[in-house]
Amino acid sequence: MKAFSLSTLSIAIVFLFVGFAFAREMQPIFDGESLKGWKALNVSYWSNEDGAITAELTQQNLCTSNQFLVWQCGDVADFELKLKFRVTGNGCNSGVQFRSKTKPDGLAVGSQADIYRSGSYLGHLR
Repeated sequence: MKAFSLSTLSIAIVFLFVGFAFAREMQPIFDGESLKGWKALNVSYWSNEDGAITAELTQQNLCTSNQFLVWQCGDVADFELKLKFRVTGNGCNSGVQFRSKTKPDGLAVGSQADIYRSGSYLGHLR
């Protein structure tokens, strides 16, 4: 399972997924209209806004643990990932997990492209 993470604190992220390769043919895994095929432990953070997967924390909907939106419709082969993101608030920390495994408690473990508001972690791959 591939996972996309959202970490704690006030944050807004917009993901624009172009496509992943299934059997050498590029197929989108986000239809631009819904979160069909995606699963989250707490779906209240996730939505589709203006054709993009969006995660948002508010004072009314705070996050106290890592949250992940996970693609559920099969493994992918080689892929191309394109995204735009915006983070707001102090101490924002997020990222995009890929080729990761999801533990029973919902935690995604594996490679990540870090998204951090400032500092050396912005765009860092680990």
